[in-house]
Amino acid sequence: MLKLPNLTVHAANPIVGSIKAPLGVQTDVGKTGTFISIFVTTLVIIAGIWSLWQFLTAGLAFITSGGDENKIKQATSKINSAILGLVVIAASFIIAALLGWALFGKASTFLAPKLQTI
Repeated sequence: MLKLPNLTVHAANPIVGSIKAPLGVQTDVGKTGTFISIFVTTLVIIAGIWSLWQFLTAGLAFITSGGDENKIKQATSKINSAILGLVVIAASFIIAALLGWALFGKASTFLAPKLQTI
């Protein structure tokens, strides 16, 4: 039979010590928040460049349509889609800021996350 000593747990002296993370495992979660910010910023930049490219190619298609109504409709639809894409990008920032402000009292909660360490 296994005998265990009487163990008393005090808040200042817990039985369980600290566990060190294995090599290569990220221990600073602040860098995770930075990674998320860089990732979101990169996605927004790519979406903005894509919308600009679509707007430019649609404008070129509109100019070179030669009066063909079908090509003009396609180019106009593409221009409207590019403008809508830019509006969605802007609206996503506004919605994220409003949600952060409403839920956490700080507009930059979702836009520039700062994760807490344990």
